Amino acid sequence: MKKIDRFPDLDAVRAEKMRLDAVRRAHLARLEEHVSAFGESHFQRAMAKDAVGSIAKSIIPGGVMGALASTGGVASGLGLVMGPGKGGWSKRLGLLALGMLAPSLVQKLEAVSLPRIGHELGVSFERLKEHMRERKAERTQR
Repeated sequence: MKKIDRFPDLDAVRAEKMRLDAVRRAHLARLEEHVSAFGESHFQRAMAKDAVGSIAKSIIPGGVMGALASTGGVASGLGLVMGPGKGGWSKRLGLLALGMLAPSLVQKLEAVSLPRIGHELGVSFERLKEHMRERKAERTQR
């Protein structure tokens, strides 16, 4: 194999090292700007809203999401129920109730802070783990 000389002398190595150091500093500055954005509350809210929206879109059918995003009340509940292929009457009544109640629940949830929601999820998770431990202990005692 032929050896390729990338740098003709030591000055070329130093020049390339200085160029790469400048590129590294520029990337570091951009990265620090991105990381500092995570500390801003409006950015955190936007990220959480986007994440919840993505999760909801992947779980809830489009017609349900459209009705939940509207002004709510009887109109959105009826919009959920009257669509074709919605299932039996019990499912339709459940969708009607969801369409009527969801907008008011969303308004109430907007007043709750993101750290509080995180705290409540943590408490719920701990309770779930404790319940699972108790069930496991009961099964091993039998």
